[in-house]
Amino acid sequence: SCMCMNKPEATIKCSSCEEKKPGDAPPAKAPSAASVPAGEGWGDQFKAKPGEWRCDSCMCMNKPEATIKCSSCEEKKPGDAPPAKAPSAASVPAGEGWGDQFKAKPGEWRC
Repeated sequence: SCMCMNKPEATIKCSSCEEKKPGDAPPAKAPSAASVPAGEGWGDQFKAKPGEWRCDSCMCMNKPEATIKCSSCEEKKPGDAPPAKAPSAASVPAGEGWGDQFKAKPGEWRC
C-alpha cells in the first residue's frame, strides 16, 4: 500500500507502514468517510504523525523509533549527516543502468 521496499526479514508486515505482507491476508479495505475524523480530508491520513519522518531517498515514512536510518532503504536519517552523493557511473556495476539499483533483491518485497 505504501510502495516501500522491504527486506526479507519483514515476513509479516511492512517495515514502514505496518500493513500486512501482500498475499498473507485479504487486502485492507479503504477507510470510509465515516472513519475519517471530522475536519480532516482523505489526504490528511497520510500526513506524518508526531516524530515520524520521510526518507529523502525512498520517500517511505518512518516511525519515531527509526532514529538513525530509514527502516526501508537504510539511508541515514536526514539532518544527521551530509546528504549521500549520487552514485557515479563508475560505481554502477557493468551491464546495469541507474534504475537497476532500485530493483528488488532476492527475498525483498514491495508493500
